[in-house]
Amino acid sequence: MLIGAQLYAFGVGADVDPRLDEILPALAEAGYDGVEGAPGHTTVYADRLAAHGLRFAAPHGVTAGLRDGASLIEYVKAMGAADVCSSGLLSWHERSAVDYRQTAEFLEGAAKEFERAGVTVNYHNHDFEFEKVEGERTGMDLLLERVGTLCVDVGWIWRMGIDPAEFLRANHDRVGFVHLRDFRGEESLPLGDGDIDLSAVVAELPNLPRLRWVIVEQDPGRPDPVDDLRRSRSVLRSRYGI
Repeated sequence: MLIGAQLYAFGVGADVDPRLDEILPALAEAGYDGVEGAPGHTTVYADRLAAHGLRFAAPHGVTAGLRDGASLIEYVKAMGAADVCSSGLLSWHERSAVDYRQTAEFLEGAAKEFERAGVTVNYHNHDFEFEKVEGERTGMDLLLERVGTLCVDVGWIWRMGIDPAEFLRANHDRVGFVHLRDFRGEESLPLGDGDIDLSAVVAELPNLPRLRWVIVEQDPGRPDPVDDLRRSRSVLRSRYGI
């Protein structure tokens, strides 16, 4: 099982952060296998990762970014990855049933384009996809009509009052990535410092046949994200055995 760190903890554009030469060895020493981050600059970034024995799990951007498929596929290949994670609808703040169906159709087409190049598109949820948009149907219900592979963020699901382990069970054959997070209320914290019991989630991981990466994610803005990610990795090892 590959465990990665989401570089979003350090803010947008972490791949060109001047602290990268301190961040990457710290993550490698903590026991991470790789990182997930925003699409960025290939040569220097890839070399830096390799120097510390880290892999690039996937670029993570907005769904509209998949429109430039050829460039993004080229980037993924150059970074030695085979996945893309995308978030949100084509227009981030437009979330009607029509918007969800248009996005689902777009994602289905994009997934086929990327699949022909050997790259998998994984849709990453937030909380808003689980709001009702058409009677009792949620935005996620509409997306799942056409979206194939998921990057499941268990923290956002938990914040909607939904059992993330049950969501994983219900969609076990379409989960490519799992993002592990912890929250206390709305505050994003290192794993083990918040209110989410990840035991049931971790227990489901071996039952996900398409799972390629488990990614630790935390919102930016904390005083010492390196230490936070180090602590999260330690919790996964000591408390959950992964």
